[in-house]
Amino acid sequence: MVVKSATKRRLIDMGVVAENALKLATDRNMSEIKNMTIEQIAVCLGKTAESEEVTAVMDALAKLSAGKPTRSRPTRSRGGKNQSNIEMPQGEIIQRMRQHLKLVEKSKIVNPRYALLNCRMAAEAILIHLHQNMVGDEHVKNIISLGDAYSKKLGLFAIFDPLQLSSIDFINRATSQYLHFNFKEPIMRDNLIDRVVDELHYLIDSVMPEESSKLEINSKSDWKVVLESELERIQTPANRLFSKENLKILLAKYSVGVYKSSNPEGTDSFVYVKRIEELLKLNDEELISEEKRLLKSLLVAYYEAFGGVNYSKDYSGFGKSDMKRIFHEDGWPCSANWLIQNKNGNPSNYLIRPMSNSEWRKRRRKDPKAKYVGYTLAHDWKFIYL
Repeated sequence: MVVKSATKRRLIDMGVVAENALKLATDRNMSEIKNMTIEQIAVCLGKTAESEEVTAVMDALAKLSAGKPTRSRPTRSRGGKNQSNIEMPQGEIIQRMRQHLKLVEKSKIVNPRYALLNCRMAAEAILIHLHQNMVGDEHVKNIISLGDAYSKKLGLFAIFDPLQLSSIDFINRATSQYLHFNFKEPIMRDNLIDRVVDELHYLIDSVMPEESSKLEINSKSDWKVVLESELERIQTPANRLFSKENLKILLAKYSVGVYKSSNPEGTDSFVYVKRIEELLKLNDEELISEEKRLLKSLLVAYYEAFGGVNYSKDYSGFGKSDMKRIFHEDGWPCSANWLIQNKNGNPSNYLIRPMSNSEWRKRRRKDPKAKYVGYTLAHDWKFIYL
């Protein structure tokens, strides 16, 4: 087994970590690596195809392919300079983002895949811009993939709220399959690029408001704007979920479960106790901000599962496993049952509630094979219909 040192160095320069570059460059040159499928790269690295390491390699290879000059005979402009069919923005981050956005508009009809590549690169530029502000020019990473938005090591996860993360997730999912070779070519929806651009504009407008005018951004993510305004009205002092008093009640409740368990660290109660102790260290303003983030996370998950113009409140709802997954991923300090049972903040008035027996019978009449779902939205939110 021979390691191609030149190939390894080139992969590292592209942002691939040294360990993965070594594995890829063993008995392979760069041309062979570029022809590998995502599954082959995953096997080579010993990772899953959805892992951040594999995504980072595929992103780096996609950018390399997009930036490589074509082998066809170049055309010559009147000024005598060669013109490449592929344009890659140059300059400072904000300047390059502006160029990427212009290239999206320029290419979305004639070359939609290139338009999606530019959308993805503009979104990645947001992450690098934030990362650069945090660590300075000397320590900034050369490549940051969209999956790195969840990286606690980079510190980016703490910057974004659930609405912004949902935009990043959508851009990641929508663009990923079109930037790789597909055995069966996917059919691109007519409005896909417009949807990606809309999410990208929302992301820039909410994360980098001071740069929006420079980038000529006009966010149109109506459902997110409406959700923000509805959440502002509903989160009043009388409806607070996680006041200091409520958190202390929760702490006492779950501490009993930890005390009684023979394996306390393996229980949900142990996780809740640790999370509540973290929240109790926050001041009131920080606590309100964190509560709003948690409320958003649940409502965003509901919208992504059921929302839109075809939303039907009679045939939507989360099961207990869905709720447990959402609560675990987003760091809620309690179970879904506590939201229903708690009388202090009375959250069942404005967030979620158990599905009634009559609603369940109605659903079964519509679909005899329907699975039982335990929780539905407590009232008619306007954002869910957009």
